[in-house]
Amino acid sequence: MEEVVAYVTATTLTDIFYISRRHTQSIEQARQAVSETLAAMMICPVDRVVLESALNSGLPDFEDAVQIFSAVAQGLEAIVTRDAQGFLSSPIPVLSIQDLLQQVRQQNGG
Repeated sequence: MEEVVAYVTATTLTDIFYISRRHTQSIEQARQAVSETLAAMMICPVDRVVLESALNSGLPDFEDAVQIFSAVAQGLEAIVTRDAQGFLSSPIPVLSIQDLLQQVRQQNGG
C-alpha cells in the first residue's frame, strides 16, 4: 500500500490563518487551524528560486504559479486542488480530491 503524504506551501499557512480569523473572528481558532495543518501536512518551502520561477513563468496567476513551482522544487508527484483550471500549465499532474481518492483505491486493489 502506497502512503499519501500531503504537502502545503509555507505561504498557504498565512492564507489559512487570515481566512480562518476572518471567518471565525477568533485569533485562537485561526491559530488552531494553522496548528492542525502543521500537524497533518508537510511544508513546502517558498524561497527566492521558487518565487523567481513563478514570476518568470508567464503564468497569469502568480499565487498558482508559486504553488506549482514549490511543488516542482519539492519533487512532488501531483498537485491536488479544487481549481484545476488555474493549473493547466503545470508540469506535474493536477488532480481533484476525487481523482486522488480514485487513484488510492485503485492502488490498494479496491
